[in-house]
Amino acid sequence: MCSSDLLYQDLPPEPREPGKPRAADLSADGRKLLVFSDSRQDAAFFANFLERTHDRSLQRRLVWEALKRIHDDNPSARPRLDDLVERVANLADKHGAFPPGTSPMSRSSTSKKWLLAELMSVDVAQTLEGVGLARASVVTPEGLEVPDGMVPPGLSPELVVELTKALLHTLRSRNCVQMPDDVHIDDPMFAPALASGVTTVLT
Repeated sequence: MCSSDLLYQDLPPEPREPGKPRAADLSADGRKLLVFSDSRQDAAFFANFLERTHDRSLQRRLVWEALKRIHDDNPSARPRLDDLVERVANLADKHGAFPPGTSPMSRSSTSKKWLLAELMSVDVAQTLEGVGLARASVVTPEGLEVPDGMVPPGLSPELVVELTKALLHTLRSRNCVQMPDDVHIDDPMFAPALASGVTTVLT
């Protein structure tokens, strides 16, 4: 998280007059940040950059909190993406991360989008996996048996499975993924991955 992002979070919200409710559409609880720059390009870039990095930091925190709660309940649990969607949505709703009036279906779809954006992120070093807080892995099908013909000399069936999972991981690192029906690859949240020119959608 950048220092400007931390500074913005520490700003106090706009004071509320006694007996007067806060406006529902008040952005960031009325927080304001004035920044000076001697470059027009830097000034135009900064606002979008701050908003984008701030939002991603909050989304990652919600995903981490959902993972942590699952681990606290069951340290041996290995939750899948679908297991996290509703947990992340509930946490986001609790902390006011959704606009007022967001429907349950939209909350679920948005949470799923956050999780996929984390898996497809181009800033790998900033992801939960990149900083060592989480690990994404391919699930080994139950009862999987590796045919003898697929086990080369010097390898065991278990090592063949691990090698296959490592190769599949390289596909994910190149954003070769299958998108759910309610998440579209042309969403602005996936723009960095699209701009890299290596995104493939499996159908």
